[in-house]
Amino acid sequence: MEKKRTLLKMVFDHARTELPQGSITTLASYLSAHFEERFGYAKNERTFARYYKSLVVNHMDYAIDEITLDHLSVYLGFKNFSEFSRKAIAKETHLKHPLQVTISDGGNEVSTLSETLSNIVINITNSPVFTLPQFIAHHKNSFGIVGFLLLGGFIANQSGYFQQQKAQPLSGTGNPVQTEIPQNPIAIPQTLISAATTAENKPYATVIVPSQERKKECMYWKEDHYEAVFCDEKIAGATIIAWDEGQYKQLKKINLPDTLTVDNALGKVWYDKSNNTLEYFTNYGIHPVNGKTLRPITKHIVENHLE
Repeated sequence: MEKKRTLLKMVFDHARTELPQGSITTLASYLSAHFEERFGYAKNERTFARYYKSLVVNHMDYAIDEITLDHLSVYLGFKNFSEFSRKAIAKETHLKHPLQVTISDGGNEVSTLSETLSNIVINITNSPVFTLPQFIAHHKNSFGIVGFLLLGGFIANQSGYFQQQKAQPLSGTGNPVQTEIPQNPIAIPQTLISAATTAENKPYATVIVPSQERKKECMYWKEDHYEAVFCDEKIAGATIIAWDEGQYKQLKKINLPDTLTVDNALGKVWYDKSNNTLEYFTNYGIHPVNGKTLRPITKHIVENHLE
């Protein structure tokens, strides 16, 4: 198990040098595409991701066939898995030395760290002082929505935000009577103030509050990019999906693939091959039309299909 774990870690670390910002899924997809082009056979990206998560992340054994182990070893520059096991594992074992920590008080040397730590006394006071931003940051995981609402209500009440203001009667000239109005943090333009009358025909000043502008919180794919739309809009032939800031800004179809080279494409371009047709995109993710996972472009694709 330890040999396979070391192998998978080294393989993904090496792939990360070619795709520095790649996630585990992206790196697994890259390895699958690379092995298929290089060896004519490869596991799919989900399998490579399972190898890594089981062996490296969870430290659990996972069965890997001998052909895949050999391919993984060749990717690192070894002849096969047997050679990797002899050379790489032996080198790693040789580099591991026991670590001994000694602490000296100036006179007597202490040979173990635990003995010294047992003599350390830590005093903790129970009266911390926080500023409001520190308090919120410190308790963000346990504060909860209700807590924030209560805190917001307390602050607003202290600032006089919810203090009710009486309507101003209008004088016979039509001008409002000047009265003392409490300080309000929100300035209301005079253009939003109009006159109204009650059932007793007594004029009062009323405030017209503008409605909040709607936000476009969904998007759809339009030819070669995403367009922002309202979630309840109906676009003929389009699938409306939830807003994704990253995909909206970064995922675009490359309409001039002939400009791609090994230097400007590796690690920056992803592709999809469907019905013997290649399409190229500026970011990783899901193909916006057929739903397939986009694969990172490889040197083989560039040299055989673009140059």
